[in-house]
Amino acid sequence: MPAPRDFLPPPPWEGPPIPSIFSKSNSLIRNPHGGYTILPFMVKSIDRDKAKTLMGIADTGSFYTSIPPMVVTELGLTYIGTERFHLGDGRIVESKMFVGIIEIEGKEIGTTFITMANGKIVIGVTDLEKLGFKVNPSMGTLEPTPIFG
Repeated sequence: MPAPRDFLPPPPWEGPPIPSIFSKSNSLIRNPHGGYTILPFMVKSIDRDKAKTLMGIADTGSFYTSIPPMVVTELGLTYIGTERFHLGDGRIVESKMFVGIIEIEGKEIGTTFITMANGKIVIGVTDLEKLGFKVNPSMGTLEPTPIFG
């Protein structure tokens, strides 16, 4: 298997690059400058007494939002089980699942988060759609979209 590659754009992204687990995936949204759509979002505990703002990559090929295990511990998110996931590079990994609240641009909804061993932060397309957003790949931004029931 080829070694993971770094895929985050140069600043304004802060911090070290995150190794890609999606080296063969075309689902990550590139902005016009060759980077990816990176968005701030908030993770909250179910009772909303704890919250943390993160920066994540909008990945239209990812169903779940992935957050680092240390955020789960810090916020005390509730464990609901473990599942196997197929990744864009062909690997199958096992991940723990937790419930909490995600907030993007002032809109929030209850969701299931997963954790990845490498701490990768990805915003899944399902959460974006449930909150009424879609990614504009040509601009690297979010746009409003109808929420369907």
